[in-house]
Amino acid sequence: MNGAEAISYLDVEPFRKILADRLAEIEDNTEITDPKAQIAKEAGLSERLVRRILKGEQDTLSFDNADRIVTRVVGPMAWHEDEELSGIYESLDLTHLDWAFPVSETVAAELREIAVRFVKELGNSALAAEALGISVGTVGRYARQARAVA
Repeated sequence: MNGAEAISYLDVEPFRKILADRLAEIEDNTEITDPKAQIAKEAGLSERLVRRILKGEQDTLSFDNADRIVTRVVGPMAWHEDEELSGIYESLDLTHLDWAFPVSETVAAELREIAVRFVKELGNSALAAEALGISVGTVGRYARQARAVA
């Protein structure tokens, strides 16, 4: 397991409510000709996905898309300030995202060292990935980067 399975899809309902609330806010604005297209633009999602969510045709949502809705429509602090969203966020294991998208080159360098050490200690990338709770691809990427730096 690479960690991705744990948060691949979330229940869409809290995020549908955010979009519906935003839709209600902007529907009366006569300058906005297509409110759903406007919401899609604001959230950084496709219009098709926004329409499916709002119509109730979408039951689940990837964490990436849920995060776009929260951070771009409500604001990034909503994950911590809203009780329901905070509960969702705290229930997630974001390990694979932390490894896949480190916040700085300093962190990336440290992750490279850890990944390479685990590969050396355990003998191969698959065992290292399993021990670290990340994908084999991520371990391989860090190993390649470490070789390139050396």
